[in-house]
Amino acid sequence: MNKQRVEQLLGSIRTRVENLAGAPTQKRDLKPTNEDGAVALYIYDRIGGWDGVIAKDVANALNGLGDVTVHINSPGGDIFEGAAIHNLLRNHKGTVTVRIDGNAASAASFIAMAGDHVVIEANATMMIHEGSALCVGNAQDMRDAADVLDLLSDVIAEMYAAKAGGTTESWRTKMRAETWFNAKEALAAGLVDEVASAGKADNALDLSIFDALTQPAAVPAVAMNTAPQTEGAGFADSLKEALA
Repeated sequence: MNKQRVEQLLGSIRTRVENLAGAPTQKRDLKPTNEDGAVALYIYDRIGGWDGVIAKDVANALNGLGDVTVHINSPGGDIFEGAAIHNLLRNHKGTVTVRIDGNAASAASFIAMAGDHVVIEANATMMIHEGSALCVGNAQDMRDAADVLDLLSDVIAEMYAAKAGGTTESWRTKMRAETWFNAKEALAAGLVDEVASAGKADNALDLSIFDALTQPAAVPAVAMNTAPQTEGAGFADSLKEALA
């Protein structure tokens, strides 16, 4: 299929998506501030669609920022919006740290590939698969749609290869199998740079105050006269002096 035909098909797909969407996608505020004052974006929803995170939201959030941390917990979604978000992060002037907090699946997984440093929580996951779409039409429409999906899946595979190494075809093989990765597997595959360690919580209780309970209490030495006391008051005075 020639380049012109591919461009026509992509344009047709975009038009259909826009017509289906009807109302504009809800704009989301993705720029909260962490407790330590660092700027972070939270992509905690599907990508694109009627109510998901869109590239315009990310572009607005990144405007004027320097270094930024992008937290991801998303099932994925629209390939075009995902690719645009990936490129926004990859071309951002500041350092982009990506943290996978829960799941980075489908389009969210290749968005994560844009990070200068990618961290995954020890109990988080990733999933990669082939591009998919709905097609209504005749046999030629179906063949053309399959060609476009192959093209888009190659584009996605190239993003994994750019981050993790390997070939486009080797990543396509993993995508066809719909491959899931736990944190250690994602690290071994090169999809992430680090598995987050389980650090001590800032509000953890300080139990050192109970250490004294495990040690026998020190008993002060009492100087006792060898001569027997003839009066009780004398012994009491000696005890008070020893305990003073």
